[in-house]
Amino acid sequence: MEFKEAFRDLEAANQALNRGNRRDALSIFHDLATKGYEPAMFMLGEMLASPSNGGVEQNFEAAKMWYEIHYQQTSDALSALGLAKLYFKGKGVKQDIGKALDILVPHANDSDARINMLLGRIYGSNLGCAGSLEKSISQLETAYSKGNVYSLKYKGWLLIESGSRFTGVLVLVRGFVLVLWASIKRNHTAVVPY
Repeated sequence: MEFKEAFRDLEAANQALNRGNRRDALSIFHDLATKGYEPAMFMLGEMLASPSNGGVEQNFEAAKMWYEIHYQQTSDALSALGLAKLYFKGKGVKQDIGKALDILVPHANDSDARINMLLGRIYGSNLGCAGSLEKSISQLETAYSKGNVYSLKYKGWLLIESGSRFTGVLVLVRGFVLVLWASIKRNHTAVVPY
């Protein structure tokens, strides 16, 4: 597929998404993905895994397939994030926290705060494992340092559950205030919860 043609089709898919026409966008992304255009593979995975599909049926198995194909070809952090979420939540696959970690840990130093947020959640869900609280808090603090204020709320809940109630409540309240402020300012990247 020629770059110009693929770019034109990708632009048409994005315009369809902007108009709220997810069916047309999905069709275009699918056509591009089956022709080997890598960005379309990722977008197809995102659309199929998304709960707000606007006429597009959620299909976790197909989302997994497209994330995997994209990840195998590119080692892209966002595809890793999509795959890890599926394994962490057991959506379209058998829940496998170890696999989610195997996929995501190599991307912990990437710039996307959502990766650290999910790592924090994964470690936080394993509080019976040695060092998991410390790992969780470390990843949540990294997510916060990269701009994800939602991570403070999760860190607050973890601290409360682990017995640090006073500190946990302070962190939780700060997290709620910052999420509210970010929402008011419409800084959507800051409140992505992953």
